[in-house]
Amino acid sequence: MVKLQADGANLPLIAINNTGVYYLLAKRMGPQQPVTSLQVFDPAAKHETLPGTLEEIAAEYVTLIRRVHPNGPYVLAGWCGRRCAGI
Repeated sequence: MVKLQADGANLPLIAINNTGVYYLLAKRMGPQQPVTSLQVFDPAAKHETLPGTLEEIAAEYVTLIRRVHPNGPYVLAGWCGRRCAGI
C-alpha cells in the first residue's frame, strides 16, 4: 500500500496493481484528489505463492481496501499486465 496523495476533498481513488504506473497520474490529478495504490503481488515472490484464482486475488484486494478505507464510497482504477492475463 502506498499513499501517493494522502489528502484531498474528492472521493478517494484506489489504484489497483503496479504502484509506479499511478504516481504521475496522482500528481496530475491535483491536490484535492487522494490516491492510494495497492499491490498484493510481491514482484520477488515465486509464482507458487501467488493467489491461484481471480476470486482469491479479489478477496486480497478487498481486505487491503477495507484496511485503508473501511467505508466507501471511493473510486477504483485498475491495470493488469501480462502477469495476470492468464487468470
